[in-house]
Amino acid sequence: MLSDVFHRLRALLRRSTVEREMAEELQFHIDRQVEAYRRLGLDDAHARRRTRLTFGGLDQISEDVRDARGTRWLDDLLRDVGYAFRTFRRLPGFTAMALLLLALGIGATTVMFTVINSVLLRPLAYPQPDRLVTLHGFTEGFGESWGASYPDFLDIQRESRTLTMAAWREGGGTISAPGDPENVDGRQISAELFAVLGLRVSQGRPFLRDDDRPGASPVAIVSDSLSRHRFGGGAAAIGQRLVFEGISYTVVGVAPAGFGLDSELEVFTPLGENTEPRMRNREARFLHTVARLSPGAGLSEAQAELAIIARRLAAQFRRRTAGAGCARARCSTTLWEISDRRSGSCLPLWPWCCSLPA
Repeated sequence: MLSDVFHRLRALLRRSTVEREMAEELQFHIDRQVEAYRRLGLDDAHARRRTRLTFGGLDQISEDVRDARGTRWLDDLLRDVGYAFRTFRRLPGFTAMALLLLALGIGATTVMFTVINSVLLRPLAYPQPDRLVTLHGFTEGFGESWGASYPDFLDIQRESRTLTMAAWREGGGTISAPGDPENVDGRQISAELFAVLGLRVSQGRPFLRDDDRPGASPVAIVSDSLSRHRFGGGAAAIGQRLVFEGISYTVVGVAPAGFGLDSELEVFTPLGENTEPRMRNREARFLHTVARLSPGAGLSEAQAELAIIARRLAAQFRRRTAGAGCARARCSTTLWEISDRRSGSCLPLWPWCCSLPA
């Protein structure tokens, strides 16, 4: 083993010496074979010709010997690198352009593979990801709307039997205690989010319905990393005080390690405790929604059920909804789409029609 490594290193570091020794050894065997044919009575010309036929091509023999060393790939690499540098000196502009095109091509290929792998090939890190869906709004003349309003979310959540729904919105801010102030990323989430995703908190408990309403005692769920560097990790964080955006929260849970909806998140607070005016505005579509199909329910059943819910909401909130996307005396259509998060396919779920006076 050690001798093999030694010979390989010698072939790399003393290449000219090794090549000369190989040539001398080949010549030695050729001379011995020529001498053997001479003793058999052949003249010198015929003996050398017979020797060449016996040995075959000397170049091929040399290549076989180099392959046996196991270092030919490095010899070829060094030769190619030398050729590249000579070309660069001779044609620097052409070489720079070729390198730039190669870099752009490799970068574009890497980006495309990353996107395709994360969106299409790699499954979501949740149980039964094929049962997860998202809702997107669409208004004729205005196009697709990624968000939902909080009143719409509550109505669908309350009345749907084929979907268990959850919602979230951006909610980052500054932690001022315990420890030094720090700006962190976070989300305001509905109480059902962890259950819809099929996840459990690693410590403590998720939010309860009583936490997810105006006037409830402020509670928070923190990330695994934040629980470690702010509270010492694990169960030590449960029951501790966290001052976030000037509000004192009680930590009730620790999210699973690495959990993030669309980025690395540190703090989760209940969505329903938010008292901003737009939380009551049916036209303020700022919530992300995710839902899990109920056992035995499919997309077609969800579509049929939400169409019924939509007709009731259209009749109840026709005047308020009319401003969402209707042109003067024309009938416009607003609908919600449900998206299969695994395949990206969409089905229209929430159609309604409205008209404005001329």
